[in-house]
Amino acid sequence: MVKRTLVMVVLDGWGIGTRDSSNPIYVAETKYLDYIKRHYLAGTLQASGIAVGLPWGEEGNSEVGHLTIGAGKVLYQHYPRISLQIRDGTFFKNKVLLDAINHSQVKGSNLHLVGLLTEGNVHASLEHLQALIRLAAEEGVSKDKLFLHLFTDGRDSAPQSAIGLLQKLGDVRVASISGRFYGMDRERVDRVKASYDVIMGKTRPSKFTSPIGALEDFYKRSYTDEYIEPTLLDQSGTIKDVDSVILFNFREERMRILAGLLNEGRQGDLYICSFTNYTEKIKFPVAFPPDKVTHPLGKVLADNNLTQLRVAETEKYAHVTFFFNGLQETP
Repeated sequence: MVKRTLVMVVLDGWGIGTRDSSNPIYVAETKYLDYIKRHYLAGTLQASGIAVGLPWGEEGNSEVGHLTIGAGKVLYQHYPRISLQIRDGTFFKNKVLLDAINHSQVKGSNLHLVGLLTEGNVHASLEHLQALIRLAAEEGVSKDKLFLHLFTDGRDSAPQSAIGLLQKLGDVRVASISGRFYGMDRERVDRVKASYDVIMGKTRPSKFTSPIGALEDFYKRSYTDEYIEPTLLDQSGTIKDVDSVILFNFREERMRILAGLLNEGRQGDLYICSFTNYTEKIKFPVAFPPDKVTHPLGKVLADNNLTQLRVAETEKYAHVTFFFNGLQETP
């Protein structure tokens, strides 16, 4: 059998756009590429948005492009993956989430939802929080057993939008609020500890019992959502030893300190799970583990004894290795 050489050329940043003077690729003379398209099989693929696993309407990028080519399938990022499961109903059958609910029901304890109140869809999603509230109701969790501990946004959402978002949640009990400046800091343990102490009931309750009342007071004093001071609204809604906790942020890095504090302070039979794997150091049950690429293109070629040579400038080293191999250094 004659072995033939196959060349795959990636023109990074080359796209198909409008056919007018605003598009330099259209204006340029690309005779060779035009010849190929005229005389050989050619097609067009969508390389942005949900077609390559990105949130709806988001521009594509080089990392996602190489990852998708190497994987041979769509690898959905956290936000669209969870959102699609809500829409097709599989979210409401998620074993990890159901285990958290079942734990609280067996123990006769409370269920706590902890995360960012936002429509920014960068770290968390209002749609995901609403789905959790719906899931709890469908599984028979009474309203007096469900408590929310919310971080107000102000960065990926409008500066004072938390009240409007709270109103979209309906009749729920919010036990504490904190600006993301405190609850989601990446480096300052002391800031996150202030939110943690409120969630765990280690501080005095506020004079406010309503999150809207507390926020209105902060707004009068020119606070924006990001900097709302950690505030305990309901002492009965703090986390106890036999409760269940669901951490619903899907982006990892700003939840690592809080997850670590919860893990270190865990006593009794407290059940804690998270939407995604915040850190390998903490082994919480994960509701939405990453979709692993078991047979990237490079591995398929190697397993069939086919030689492959990957050539790129230094800046694209990671793209033709790590991303092309399905987030692995070697295939």
